Amino acid sequence: AARAREAVSRMADREPWRDVVKICDNFEYMEIATAATTGGHVWPAARRLLEYVEAARPPWAVRRGARILELGAGTGWMGMTLAANLPSADRVCVTETRAGGALKWLRRNVARNEDGAEEVLWRPGVVHVEACDWTAYRDEDGTDASTSKDDASRDDDDNDDDDPTGSTPLSAGINPRLEAIEWDVIVGSDLVYDDDGVRYLPRVVRHFLRNNNSRHFLYAHTKYRYELRDMALWREFHECGLDVEEVREDGAPSPPSPPEPLTQLFPEKRIAVLRITLREEDE
Repeated sequence: AARAREAVSRMADREPWRDVVKICDNFEYMEIATAATTGGHVWPAARRLLEYVEAARPPWAVRRGARILELGAGTGWMGMTLAANLPSADRVCVTETRAGGALKWLRRNVARNEDGAEEVLWRPGVVHVEACDWTAYRDEDGTDASTSKDDASRDDDDNDDDDPTGSTPLSAGINPRLEAIEWDVIVGSDLVYDDDGVRYLPRVVRHFLRNNNSRHFLYAHTKYRYELRDMALWREFHECGLDVEEVREDGAPSPPSPPEPLTQLFPEKRIAVLRITLREEDE
């Protein structure tokens, strides 16, 4: 209760959020990662998304009992920082793939801030780490894996990490524990770096917006980093029945007019905060 009052007071007085989450060093990352990933750093898009949430104070951020799902959490910095500054939240779930050591790396960072922190950053049981294999959502109805909410009682956290013997497949289908929660919001930042991301991210988002009654996906995306890929991603969002709207906090400058597609060799990159929702006829 005291932490909740502190959070409400901090937001009402516009006190700066605490940047207290610690990330394990690169040596630990190299020990854990078995494949090149983008999860070894806290990228500017994650910081921009939290800057927006801190300033805009969307309803889910001040709601008692909020349940927040982060896709492609990488280091876990963004989700953990939300948990540290929103003590009224009931659950912040950070997710990653098992492949390449990404899930192990995420678990290591969360453990550092829970078990090795000098101060208590959030209430016990608020931050959860879960596997999320995007390829399991590639079909229209998400039937790549046979799961049900009844399966969500399985407690197999210890089996979520990579199996060094190679006997456990990296793709284990849809995680039933993610299906058991109705998320108030889904968040993510700079999640598309290749063609697989272009294809899978919109389908993962569509699945959770349809099946978990999530209100929207709040996504920070660096535009014009890969212009052709951006264009393909927007097409996939549209084909998946998703509407994309750029949002900004009060007082933030209006975004510049976009250049004509493919007319500039090196268009200026910028981070856009996007609110992605189901198109009305698809809800």
